[in-house]
Amino acid sequence: MQHVWGFGPKQASLFLRRVGYCADLAVLDVHVLDYLQLARGLSLSPSKLGRLSLYEEIENTFREISAEFGHSMGCVDLATWLTMRVAKREAFL
Repeated sequence: MQHVWGFGPKQASLFLRRVGYCADLAVLDVHVLDYLQLARGLSLSPSKLGRLSLYEEIENTFREISAEFGHSMGCVDLATWLTMRVAKREAFL
């Protein structure tokens, strides 16, 4: 699949994970981007993630982090999303 109208990289990754095609994809949303800012000092705007080249560059950075944890990108992505979401809701961040 090369192009689906209305699907950006984030939606495509989410779709492919949900249908079971591949668990080794990151869904780079605001929670994951905030984590990358805290953990790696990357200042990223969600609005710029529509560019496939930038999305893939950030996804590769997240792939390295996932390897450090010893888990798939999908697993680390979900754990990061949950942790950051709760941290924001509970005003830890």
